[in-house]
Amino acid sequence: MSPSPRTCPSRRPARTPPMRAGGRWTTCSRTPTGRRSPSTTTRSWSTPANGCGRRLEYTTLATEFVAEPFTLPELRRVYAAVWGSPPDLGNFRRKVLGTEGFVVPTDDRGEATGAGGRPALLYKRGPARLVQPPMARG
Repeated sequence: MSPSPRTCPSRRPARTPPMRAGGRWTTCSRTPTGRRSPSTTTRSWSTPANGCGRRLEYTTLATEFVAEPFTLPELRRVYAAVWGSPPDLGNFRRKVLGTEGFVVPTDDRGEATGAGGRPALLYKRGPARLVQPPMARG
């Protein structure tokens, strides 16, 4: 019998991480003895995000979340969404372009915007998978 999202399984200790049931994260609010357990809601959302955030520091995983071709500002928005704040612009650009195989430039440029300036260069994913040294958070 699979547990309901609203109930705790009867034999789990109170401090276990949330269970995955039916494709959704669930939490237990009461222990099997009926006592209230500490809320794990924050942990259930922050743990996967922190794991992903750490992986963004030392891998090229962020390129999987943008459609090719992409601009560096689009890629930077992925880091900002996961980390909660954007990485430093100069260091980000230097790290992405300086890491061999992180991104590969295309011969195209993005569309011009009404804000002025030249259109952004477009890139595609490169063959690299690791970033050394790791990228620093902003």
